[in-house]
Amino acid sequence: MIEESILISTGVIGALTTYVLNTRLKLGPIRASTIPSFAIGLLFKLFIMELPNGLSNTIPLVFFGASFAGMTSRRIIDSAPWMMASGAIFGTLFVYSSRFFNGYGGGLGIAACLSIVIVIGIRWLLDKISKMLED
Repeated sequence: MIEESILISTGVIGALTTYVLNTRLKLGPIRASTIPSFAIGLLFKLFIMELPNGLSNTIPLVFFGASFAGMTSRRIIDSAPWMMASGAIFGTLFVYSSRFFNGYGGGLGIAACLSIVIVIGIRWLLDKISKMLED
């Protein structure tokens, strides 16, 4: 349970960091993903001792995958809280479904795309419910 929480939190941090670097600091989506992902990978490779259950290898992978979601433009996801939700969804998808993507290229990208689509769907549904309640 602790490992899952760490990985889901990593998803939130990875998506949010990339989103902020992309949308607020105007680094562009590629740099916004590459710079922190490289830094996290290097940090864990050079300075972090082996963590239990392979977390030393998995945390950078989850951060990198979540950064794909964070590359989304502000026109699609317009606020940090929604991007954090997307990161949490990405982390959850990774934790509970990564074994299904074994052997398929693009598993991280698919999970990132799904996390954005799920957030868009949730927002759409909440907007519809809100409009129904107003009437």
